[in-house]
Amino acid sequence: MAEPETVASSAPAEARQPATLSCLVAPSFSDACGLVSSPHSALVVETHRRHLALSPKYLQKKRSGIQEQLNTELLRYSTGLSGVPVSYDNIKLIGELADIYDDLGHIHVNIEADFVIFRPEYGQKLVAIYGFFGCTAGLVLPSPRLPMGI
Repeated sequence: MAEPETVASSAPAEARQPATLSCLVAPSFSDACGLVSSPHSALVVETHRRHLALSPKYLQKKRSGIQEQLNTELLRYSTGLSGVPVSYDNIKLIGELADIYDDLGHIHVNIEADFVIFRPEYGQKLVAIYGFFGCTAGLVLPSPRLPMGI
């Protein structure tokens, strides 16, 4: 007698993997700047200088390395920016040369860029939809306040 298949063994490998959240996509800089003036947005546009340590593989393509590193910091709280960076633009290298300290091997550069930062103030009113699903919770911004494609 054949052993019955379980649901886990009969499902393809792709179906067993948890789904990723595709809704966490950072908007473009122009879309985010359009939301700065809307009421209750808590978005600000500021220019910041940053120090970055790039991998040596970006020696000939510094802009790609800078963009990759800044993209990993989007939609996460940053103490240096005192808020959550939503998007960035106008990346400028400060100085002509980069530094390599001791024998660490990373390329140290200073940059300046314009950031759109989500920085609500204490007591500020934020408009959103809060959903409670069993033991999990979710927060959803109304669709008219989001840029197209999100």
